[in-house]
Amino acid sequence: MIRAADGSPLAARTEWGDRVFTFDFPEISVGIAEYEDGEVATGCTVFKFPRALPTVADVRGGAAATIGSWPWANAICFAGGSLLGLEAVGGVIAQLHKEQQPSVRRARLVSGAIIWDGWSASVYPDHALGRAAAAATRPGMFPLGGRGVGRTAGCGGVIERSRAERSGQGAAFIQVGPVKVAVFCVVNALGAVFDREDMIVAGNRDEASGTRRDPAQTWLHGPRRVNRRAPRWETQR
Repeated sequence: MIRAADGSPLAARTEWGDRVFTFDFPEISVGIAEYEDGEVATGCTVFKFPRALPTVADVRGGAAATIGSWPWANAICFAGGSLLGLEAVGGVIAQLHKEQQPSVRRARLVSGAIIWDGWSASVYPDHALGRAAAAATRPGMFPLGGRGVGRTAGCGGVIERSRAERSGQGAAFIQVGPVKVAVFCVVNALGAVFDREDMIVAGNRDEASGTRRDPAQTWLHGPRRVNRRAPRWETQR
C-alpha cells in the first residue's frame, strides 16, 4: 500500500477534471487514476477493449520500459513511476479478471509501458492504482493535460531541470468514411515542444525573463554545439 509522507494510506483519485476530449470510438474505454502527496504526484492511464484486439509495440529510445508486449491485448496501461510503475499493469489484469463472468474466467492480456515522471520512489503507480483506473473506464472520452500518466509529465529540461515545464497527455481523432483513427499520447521529453508555426510553446523556459528558447540554439551559444538549419523563435508567457 502506497502511503503519504505522514504514514496515512493514499487514495486513488479518478476525477477527470474539466478538459475532456470526446471521440466516436465505442470500442475504446479510457480510465485514469492518480496518487498525490503534496508536491509528489503520479498516475496511470488505461485503455480497455471489449475483446482482445491485435496490437504491436514499436519501442525506441534508451530509457524505454515495457511489459507484456503481446500480439493481442484486452487492455493497455501507461503509467508513471519509471520501472516501479510497471506494477500497475498487474492491477489492470486483476480488475479485468474480476469483471469477467465466473464461468468463463481466464487470463486477460494487458500490455504496459512507463515514463519517468518524478524523483520519488515512495509514490508510484502500484497494483491498486492500476486496478482503480481499469475500474473507472468510460467509452468515447479522454482526459487531457496533467491527468493519468500525464499527471506530472514534463518537457524541456535538457539544459537545466529548472527550465522544464509541465506537459501531459493528449488525443486526436478523425474519421474518413468508415475508417476511424484515434491517437493518444503522453509527452515526457527532454526537448521542447513546438507548434505548427515552429513556435516553441513549452519547455526550456527561463524563469527570470519568461522566454523560451530552442534547446539546440542554447547549445549553439554554449559549450556544446549542435548543427541546425534554421533558428527557432522565442516566445514569452
